[in-house]
Amino acid sequence: GLGAFSTLATSKSMVNDVENVIDLLFSCMWVHSDNANIQQGALAALSKISIDQPSNQVLKITPADLDVVINSMRSHILVRGVQENALILIRSYIFSPANVNVIGQNPYLLGLIKTAMSNFQGSFRVDVQDLLHLLPSDNQ
Repeated sequence: GLGAFSTLATSKSMVNDVENVIDLLFSCMWVHSDNANIQQGALAALSKISIDQPSNQVLKITPADLDVVINSMRSHILVRGVQENALILIRSYIFSPANVNVIGQNPYLLGLIKTAMSNFQGSFRVDVQDLLHLLPSDNQ
């Protein structure tokens, strides 16, 4: 179930190989893109490992990885858990200057964030207005 992703993401044996865990999670999301539960669980696990704990640095996101997140948000537009976990993950990733460029170049993200705000009246564990302010100005 959903707990397996979380366990995988924080397992001591896998923490040392975080890039492979991230690749595995994104691959699972593509293969099971129609399953909202898998999307929600994988996004939650990615949020847990998107910040390298020892260095307190945000890991880099590739355009291809961001496409997986965007696909998940688009495919499950009415699933609150998917939307919320995607927003939390994007919020984490945006704290790296290298990620800001990747995130800012995605033409779909702003619309998806606004749609999520509208669909769920912005009642998420992440401040969506704050997230919108953190996006590069050319994305707004």
